[in-house]
Amino acid sequence: AYDRLTSPSSPDSVVVALENVRNLLYDITRDDSGPLFDKVEETHELLNAVETSLNKCARSIDGSSDSLISVLEKVMCTGISMEMIDGIIADWNSLARKHGISPYSLPNCHASLRDELDGNVEALNILPEAEN
Repeated sequence: AYDRLTSPSSPDSVVVALENVRNLLYDITRDDSGPLFDKVEETHELLNAVETSLNKCARSIDGSSDSLISVLEKVMCTGISMEMIDGIIADWNSLARKHGISPYSLPNCHASLRDELDGNVEALNILPEAEN
């Protein structure tokens, strides 16, 4: 999408199309005054506004650390969708409810249970709720 907007070497890009229109406008007017010249100038100013907007759009797509491409790459790097994260949180809360402990205590509870399974009987003294 970025290349289709801004690539000056691609004949299909919007930048090339804008330049082609400008060239056509210059070709149809030879005078520096008159109604045709005024309309060509008005159109040229509108093309400048389109080009400014196009550049802003291109920078929004790929221009900084908070651009669309950067954010998309960050999201894709995690490999986890928002729905999956919501599911993990729901499972986390459900597990905490099942054992009657705070969701924030789950890591300590897990470590305590791991220690108990590994033969460390003192684990029950560290987290009594690990018995549940």
